[in-house]
Formats: sequence, structure tokens, C-alpha cells
Amino acid sequence: MYNAPSDWKISTLRWTAWLILCLGMATEIFIIRDAALSVFNRVLAEQVIHQQNAGQPADIDQMENYITFSQFVLVFVVGIIAVALTVALDYYLRAGEKNGRLFRRIGVAAGIELGVYALAMLVQIV
Repeated sequence: MYNAPSDWKISTLRWTAWLILCLGMATEIFIIRDAALSVFNRVLAEQVIHQQNAGQPADIDQMENYITFSQFVLVFVVGIIAVALTVALDYYLRAGEKNGRLFRRIGVAAGIELGVYALAMLVQIV
């Protein structure tokens, strides 16, 4: 059954919100990567200190290779999740447009993204 097109202002708002939220997701990939790298570097430093205290030579090159590999896997997996979330976000906003709850759904999606930003920044600080 054909659905009548909604008001063009609401459709424009939905597309604009979707674009801005998707750009936010793209930047979150790199913020999550930076948070993970700070955790990886802390683990590397603790391993080196532990091996030096035990009197063993620290194999820093091998640990750095693990960190580099883990970084690439993390960016790949988070990128795939971000693509899936973009499709889900489009569906979520379209459903909100049909139900008349678009503004609330934009707020919920923006709040979730801000929460991810805050969590990633907290991981980097702590």
C-alpha cells in the first residue's frame, strides 16, 4: 500500500539529522580507536615493567605488532558495526517520522552518541 509522503520539512529534518548523526558515528570510530590505543599502550608499559622487574628482556617489537594488529581489527569491526548502525538509525528515524516522534528519536540517538563520546574520553583519561 502506498504511504502518502510526509511534510517536506519533516523529511528534510530527518535526512539532516541522519547525516549529522552518521558523521558523528564516523568520528566515534576514531575516538574509540584512540581510547583502545591508550589502553593498549598502558598494557604494553605494564608488560615491559613486569618483564624488567623479573629480569627478562622485554620484547617490545612483538608487543607493538600485537597492538598494531589489534588496532586494525578494532577499526574494522567498529566500522562494520557503524555501517549496521547507520542502517538501523535510518529505520529508527523513519519509524519516528511515521509515528510523529521524530524529535524525541533524534534526541535519543544524539544522547546515545554523546554517551559513547563521554565513555571513550573517560577511558582515555583514566
